[in-house]
Amino acid sequence: MYIKSILVSTLFGLAVPAMTGTVSAQTSQTQGAVITGEVVDEAGEPLIGATVRPVGKPANGTVTDIDGKFTLRAAGVKEIEISYVGYLTQKVQVKGSTELRITMLPSTEALEELVVVGYGTQKKESLTGAISQIKGDQVYKSRGVTNTATALQGEIAGLTVTRSSSRPGSEGATFQIRGASTINGGDGPLILIDGQAGSMDELNQMDGSVIENISVLKDASAAIYGARSAGGVILVTTKRGKAGKARVSYSGSYSRTIDGIQLPITNNTEWLDMFYEAQYRDAEASNPGITDPQEIHNRINWWIFNSFGGTPVQKNQATGEWETYGETVVGEDLYNKLREGQPFFLKRGNFIDSWQPGNYLLDFLYGNANTWKHNVSVSGGDDKFNYFAALNYSDAQSQLKVAEDGEKKYGARVNMDYKPTDFFKIETGMSYEKRDITTPSQGIGRGWQDMWFWAITNENGDAYDTFSNNRNPYGWFTQAGQSKAKWSTLRANGKITLDFSKWVKGLSIYGSAAYKSVRQDV
Repeated sequence: MYIKSILVSTLFGLAVPAMTGTVSAQTSQTQGAVITGEVVDEAGEPLIGATVRPVGKPANGTVTDIDGKFTLRAAGVKEIEISYVGYLTQKVQVKGSTELRITMLPSTEALEELVVVGYGTQKKESLTGAISQIKGDQVYKSRGVTNTATALQGEIAGLTVTRSSSRPGSEGATFQIRGASTINGGDGPLILIDGQAGSMDELNQMDGSVIENISVLKDASAAIYGARSAGGVILVTTKRGKAGKARVSYSGSYSRTIDGIQLPITNNTEWLDMFYEAQYRDAEASNPGITDPQEIHNRINWWIFNSFGGTPVQKNQATGEWETYGETVVGEDLYNKLREGQPFFLKRGNFIDSWQPGNYLLDFLYGNANTWKHNVSVSGGDDKFNYFAALNYSDAQSQLKVAEDGEKKYGARVNMDYKPTDFFKIETGMSYEKRDITTPSQGIGRGWQDMWFWAITNENGDAYDTFSNNRNPYGWFTQAGQSKAKWSTLRANGKITLDFSKWVKGLSIYGSAAYKSVRQDV
């Protein structure tokens, strides 16, 4: 299946100048071991809860009260530090003073940060819409996941990420912004990657190391994209080169998922005890006129233990032949022999059944999961030309250890910017991403529901199946084949900007075009 799309747009934008400020501090010149003062904002209003600490003695710090005032007992202190969320941290020389007045100003660094919006970029200080942003490096920091949808879970307020599985490549993840957007609740957000419409699968194809930031548009700021944005918009921006010497970097990680708190599933012995209790109570309820425990016991339905059984046999090590011994074991006798927990063999017609009551399928089928990630990138440039190029690979597997169940991703990306003059700028980008998902075609979820009293494999390592021809979960995983899904995406985009700010303040015109080709093989 092929999907191709071309997007061309021309937009106008106005630049917003940054705001700066100054910081001042006043001190009186009185002497003493107790320092008092007042912390106010740029308008002279008191700041409640500002932190005041002696430099070098942070344990002796305090906070301002409801009037913005503080008292600090720190004899011999020559300098104090004042900090408050959203304001510039200051250090003030005491110089023997005890009465201080400190004026704090907002930090302009955060306000000048550019945020991607529906029609370009804006500074945080000028935003009025409900927009959240997170850096790509922050999304994947200290996480052993390879898919962006999974990495975003719990990271952005208002963005709900749900998934039906933890298996890499088969998470079944969905996005919802501010709850359901349609009467049926099935309308997810529009996903844009460097200005191009994309899907959840395309987003998960990307390697996290090439993502610069992710913005989530939650309200009317998404309306510019039309009806498709009814469920909100997720904007993904990739990294670009910065002026400076060429910088080559490698990042790699290995993570291992281990079993932590396990489900309290019974082992075979515990299951047999519960089986007996259930069958006894069932016989008791079916025969209300019988009160003798032995008589009730005699009426128990031994279920599958009546369908199996045979003569005990053992292999003669000298001749290799099976030799019989003892009487036929079936029904209650078979139950009791299994309850002992020791392996044994029974001859049933032409079959030799290998009974292994100590088996625990979960331990045999599932174990630790491994994830590898590798990325190599080079970036640099000067005042006219910048570039960013990256190659990446990841391999993530589920906790199923007897068959392949996971995904492998390969990616290559080149972003380049060229600005020959202050008036003219070209931005280009190209990427190729490939995602291979391999899962067992049958058997997913098995091993949790049935107790397996027989051998799991035979002497040749093949699935052993006494019960029937298709019940051994190990056989489902290893002999029923694999399901493979392969995605490959080629994406290219370009943007030309004409900056008229020399002649008309804040005026710029830009046009953009994009091409995408998606191929899926199932």
